[in-house]
Amino acid sequence: MRRTISLVFLAVSSAFSWQQAPKPSPVATDLVEMKPDNVIATINGRKFTFGEFEKLTQILSPQMKALAAKDPGQFLKQIAISEMLLKEAEKLKVDQMTPWRDQLEMVRRDVLSKAVITHKSEVTKVAPEDVRKYYDGNLEWFREARVRVIFVSRASFEQRLADGKVLGAKTAEEMKDRAEKVLKLAREGQNFVDLAKEYSDDRDSAEQNEAMLATPIRANDDGIPKNMRDAVLKAEVGRIVGLLEHETGWYVFKVESNAVPSFAEAKGPVEKRLRDAAVQRWVDEMQTRASVTIDNQGFWDTFVAANKQAQDKQAEQQKQGAPAK
Repeated sequence: MRRTISLVFLAVSSAFSWQQAPKPSPVATDLVEMKPDNVIATINGRKFTFGEFEKLTQILSPQMKALAAKDPGQFLKQIAISEMLLKEAEKLKVDQMTPWRDQLEMVRRDVLSKAVITHKSEVTKVAPEDVRKYYDGNLEWFREARVRVIFVSRASFEQRLADGKVLGAKTAEEMKDRAEKVLKLAREGQNFVDLAKEYSDDRDSAEQNEAMLATPIRANDDGIPKNMRDAVLKAEVGRIVGLLEHETGWYVFKVESNAVPSFAEAKGPVEKRLRDAAVQRWVDEMQTRASVTIDNQGFWDTFVAANKQAQDKQAEQQKQGAPAK
């Protein structure tokens, strides 16, 4: 039995996407109606309420949230242990000792620095007329297309499952010929989904989603290469687009929809974009007001050189397989 292994890549999401992702609730309560004062556990002899749990989940690390969802008992045990350790630390006044006092101050500074930016974003208002004006003046910026995709990898090899032996590899030229064949068949009218199942190296989309790309291609999405964005967004619905080359391989798209979202659909994301821009201008102003002067260049030169020397030594030790000191 053989399997084909290919190098597959396509950026399908971006921090620059206009569409704001829905903010997930940190606590799922659909299964049972809960009130803030409902007791859900007893921790170190005290009652632990749903309200406390709900607040706690707002600041938990992703790992602790995952633990709560997977193993509530172990999660609560960790909370109980941390409370015990905190009481002991307060009893011993560890927070007033060096270096922990200084570390706490650094954490406090970091948390408050981020908090003030978040607060600024929450209180910044955007005028409704500014939202409408921005939308009307940037319609093409919002354009998005839903597409089906066939991806042919630049590199591919066959491997026998029984012993892992590589049976053969195809060259980039052979893979490009394969992609051109797919394009020709698609333009001749063969079923695109069937072609994807037979030829696409993006197996997830081909086998599980009828070759649909998971997210729309948007004019403002820097996560999608510009040559792909431009070609797809200029195409009419139903058009086959390709070959579009990427460093990882070749893409063929079929455009299923291509339109500008309505103002109602875009209003929320536009408000966020304008609000974020206002907050960024405020942060930039803070940066211009911050000032630094180097008063002892000799110290900093020595500091930088010493650290570089230590890093070089560590890298050399790791390269030789010796434990870093």
